[in-house]
Amino acid sequence: MGKYLLKLVLVFIILFSGDIMFSQQRKIEKAKIQYDRYEYIDAQETYLKVANRGYRSADLFKNLGDSYYFNSQFDDASKWYKELINSYPDDIDPEYYFRYAQTLKANDNYEEANIYLDKFANVSADDQRAKMYKSDPNYLERIDFQSGRYEIKNIAANSPFSDFGATFYGEDVVFSSSRDTLIFKKSIHQWNNEAFLQFFKAKYNAVNGELSKVKKFDKNINSKFHESTPVFTKDGQTIYFTRNNYQDKELGRDKLGTNKLKIYRSFKNEEGEWSTPESLPFNNDEYSAAHPTLSVDEQTLYFSSDMPGGKGLSDIYQVAINPDGTFGEPRNLGGRINTEGKETFPFVSDNNELYFSSNGQIGLGGLDIYVTHLEPKTKQEGEITNVGKPVNSTKDDFAFIIDDTTKKGFFSSNRAGGKGGDDLYSFIELEELKNLCEITITGVVKDSETEEIISGAKITIFDEDSNVIEAIMVGDDGVYASSNKIECNSKYFIRIEKLDYSTAEMFITTPDETQTIDLSDYRELKLVREVKLVKNDACEITITGVVRDGETEEVISGATVTIYDDEYNVIEVIEAGDDGIYTSSKKIECSSKYFIRIEKMDYSTVEMLITTPDETQTVDLSNYRKLRLVREVKVVRVGDDLAKILSLNTIYFDFNDYLIREDAKVELAKVIEVMKQYPNIKIEIRSHTDSRSSAEYNKKLSSRRAVKTLNYIAIIGEIDRSRLTSKGYGEEELINNCVYGVECSEEEHEKNRRSEFIIIVL
Repeated sequence: MGKYLLKLVLVFIILFSGDIMFSQQRKIEKAKIQYDRYEYIDAQETYLKVANRGYRSADLFKNLGDSYYFNSQFDDASKWYKELINSYPDDIDPEYYFRYAQTLKANDNYEEANIYLDKFANVSADDQRAKMYKSDPNYLERIDFQSGRYEIKNIAANSPFSDFGATFYGEDVVFSSSRDTLIFKKSIHQWNNEAFLQFFKAKYNAVNGELSKVKKFDKNINSKFHESTPVFTKDGQTIYFTRNNYQDKELGRDKLGTNKLKIYRSFKNEEGEWSTPESLPFNNDEYSAAHPTLSVDEQTLYFSSDMPGGKGLSDIYQVAINPDGTFGEPRNLGGRINTEGKETFPFVSDNNELYFSSNGQIGLGGLDIYVTHLEPKTKQEGEITNVGKPVNSTKDDFAFIIDDTTKKGFFSSNRAGGKGGDDLYSFIELEELKNLCEITITGVVKDSETEEIISGAKITIFDEDSNVIEAIMVGDDGVYASSNKIECNSKYFIRIEKLDYSTAEMFITTPDETQTIDLSDYRELKLVREVKLVKNDACEITITGVVRDGETEEVISGATVTIYDDEYNVIEVIEAGDDGIYTSSKKIECSSKYFIRIEKMDYSTVEMLITTPDETQTVDLSNYRKLRLVREVKVVRVGDDLAKILSLNTIYFDFNDYLIREDAKVELAKVIEVMKQYPNIKIEIRSHTDSRSSAEYNKKLSSRRAVKTLNYIAIIGEIDRSRLTSKGYGEEELINNCVYGVECSEEEHEKNRRSEFIIIVL
């Protein structure tokens, strides 16, 4: 009896187990169908039930991970990709190393992400993403270099559901939202369990970036399925947008039964009504076309698609819009922009720059926003550049638009801290894209006859508009090297000055890629003269005089007298004594022209041209009325600090940061107001750091603070940039004893993190 019962039990177990295995297989097949149709929520539920019952396979973990990955649920995707990699190392497609790395980056785990990017690159040498990673393993530094250029805000109009894909529409903004989820519970999409996306229109406040009076867009455009990412022609009479494959009130499907996305167009008639949307001719039931945007001249439509022949999951295409409204053949933008990953959400700015989102470029995680010039004329313009933080994050960032005139716009993100799955963020661009091409100018100052090294010379670098970029005093070794920003493919003048030597100057054009230019080696090049100092011939002319007040004839002490030759090279700088007397000690040539300039604070600068006699003698300039000083009657003076004149609270910066603080914005508003009241004033913004960190790092940090302040004044105050210059002093001008190594409180260090506003022109 016992053996018989045991046999029955064994038979029951075998039959029951077979039934379980058959049931699990059917569930997997069902989930696969749901997955292929992008019904990821249902697929996840099915896959999870199977996995939780102990069923394991490489395909299960791949599909389960993908169901989260393509729904931007990177935490859960990372868990199942890890199971896949650890449990089935021999069944790993290289693509899953890349996707796992993306999920790790989404969790801010860049160190481990780079390990799997290395694995991906080692087994996918021909993959464009692998090539990009190998060519730029320090990609995070490049992203950090571009970071901090935007001020962003999560707008109040966001709902607890998806809100994204804003576009300008006259004085309004149109965007997509699933905010009807709680109202229409029957119209729920299986991808994310939210209502189908509809268009909403809102009033746009260009001052604070907020949206108000949100209401549904036109009923002829909104359907009962998804609508998203609209773009309007400049006259507002035509709209292009993304919608489910939906015609004649029926959903279209591909051969597998999946509903794809298509681009539609509608026209506004004379009564202001929108026509029934028409599907564009390059749409197809077998692939998606989505997220349209227009070129500046509105003769080209850009969009993303997974049509056959592309490089990756989705590529960016362009198609000509003919004068009669018909379309040409779509053309893939190629490998400069598209990768084996996903490129999507294109936008073309008025400056003809293409912004798009990608998870194929090597970024921070998820979709990052990138920019490139559509028609690059230089290598630099052709580069694909990550726009940096805070616009980009470790999550999905996409649907970027910008008004190049106001420097304001919107983007979308599902980052932490938002109100819903996807949120709209408004922004203002405080600083233009930074030049990734870095040029360093260096050289050695030598005597032209003896080849001996000359110390103590002054090197000045000017841009082609004669603005001073940097002034350098060389040391005993005669070596100089630039530390301020020198741009690629640009023109510069290099000037070298030292007393007892004639001034030497040369013109250079910088190359179009990062490198150091050693001017010592440019002797034979046409455009680069040899930078050598040439001694002046002797001449026994002495220039002397007494500095006097032009009204009272009183002697003025402490004035600065500068003697220039006829090419405006400095011959000598003399400080007049208490008796107002000045006398030249340097060699002044006979039968030559010289400029004499006399300057003193609170007085107008005077200048006169003289011609020296043809024989040795002393030339006394005391009786020349042109060289009398006249006291200035001005509210402010060149050299004054507006911060002191206006009694500004000090413009402080947080430690190791260069972003404009809220308290600083109030003070900067005062500076902006003065510059508007006095339209001729030009100022130099001088920014400083405390002594913590290295001197070199502090110099760069202070330069960023100065540039950030300049951009804020120019953009927010609408002040012409020609009236503003900036310079970073690092820790060179501390206002207390908190030098490196000295223990100071945070309040004491903070006093050194400041900006000054020095008047340089009145």
